[in-house]
Amino acid sequence: MAWPHLVLLLLLVLSCDAKKKSKKPPADGPITPEGLHPDVYCETCKAVIEQLTAKTRKWRKSPRLESEVMNAMDTLCTKDTLGDKYKFSAPTLVKACEAMLAEHEEDLEELYSRNKVKGKDKFNHWCNGQIKACRGIDVAKIEANPDLNVQEDPTGGMGGMPGMEGMDMDAMANMMGGGDDEAPPSEDDAEGDAEGDPAAAEAEDASDAKAGDL
Repeated sequence: MAWPHLVLLLLLVLSCDAKKKSKKPPADGPITPEGLHPDVYCETCKAVIEQLTAKTRKWRKSPRLESEVMNAMDTLCTKDTLGDKYKFSAPTLVKACEAMLAEHEEDLEELYSRNKVKGKDKFNHWCNGQIKACRGIDVAKIEANPDLNVQEDPTGGMGGMPGMEGMDMDAMANMMGGGDDEAPPSEDDAEGDAEGDPAAAEAEDASDAKAGDL
């Protein structure tokens, strides 16, 4: 067999071997947006389904269902809706909820507007099946973990801006020149100072006399 044929055969074998090695088994874990912990995203998915179901339950058989679903979604990712009911802080859930809607808002709206999935089955359909936020996760075993919460600035200052942590708005305004700066003295103020200072008044008279001689 000629050398070119041997080389071609060798390359073919190596190519097939590389494909076998690069082929990975199908993933069976959760799909989570970058920057979010799987437990946080799964808990958020549970919260989204529970709250959206509660907000739209009485409209399931109404012609207003679609508009009510849209109204409910407008206030879905808020502290009032998600706060103090779940295993992570409200700001943490709000961030994860916003990430979910950024990618799946239309699908979620369609799920509730068409009302083809029963309320009790919506969690499994959406969180495990459609977006796979909870695939492979035992939701009942998710534990509250403060380390996974979004860190808020306790001072209410500019926590997100380097060098301005804890700085209030008044301090920031003064730093940027927005404070109450002292105005320069006016001519009238200067004359008043001269009248109150004998030495200054005498010097001013001498200057006027010299000007008169000229």
